[in-house]
Amino acid sequence: MKCCTIPGCSKRHEARGWCKAHYKRWERHGDPLAGGTPHGEAARFLAEVVLTFQRDECLFWPYARNGAGYGEISAGDGRVTYIHRVACEAEHGAAPEGYLARHKCGNGHLGCVARRHLEWGTMTQNQIDRVAHGTHIRGERHPNHKLSSADVAAIRAIGSTRTQSSIALEFGIARATVGDILSRRRRAAEA
Repeated sequence: MKCCTIPGCSKRHEARGWCKAHYKRWERHGDPLAGGTPHGEAARFLAEVVLTFQRDECLFWPYARNGAGYGEISAGDGRVTYIHRVACEAEHGAAPEGYLARHKCGNGHLGCVARRHLEWGTMTQNQIDRVAHGTHIRGERHPNHKLSSADVAAIRAIGSTRTQSSIALEFGIARATVGDILSRRRRAAEA
């Protein structure tokens, strides 16, 4: 059996002379020795820094984050635990049924895990927070948006002078969307 060529690694060779772990690190970081956190370092940071942090500024998680930016840690059995939930539980106790950890600072997507910035809340409350913090993905922030804010303003300006069908045809949207914009069911905060 061929072994990994990295000194001290005796795992089975997979590609380029490295084991699967070193090959994946090379793919991700350009170096087979890059990446990876020493075992226990993230858990130590959680216990010694996050759970004892009592200041008012944000504390950002320096280790693994999910695609949305929230800090996470592996429980060892394949499950992932979100650090902001652990911090919120340390500050406020166990979550009520169906509640999630809300970031009062608006920096959860950046990995904030400061205990004082977290509280339990409903999904509705969390969505209201996202709008208040400006971290929502409505309007032009949405990756599938078709209309700019200027387009919405133009539709509202000409809405009473033309048919919804002709406006829809001009902007390449559905007639029902024009009706929703004019009645402010869509893009209500704009223009």
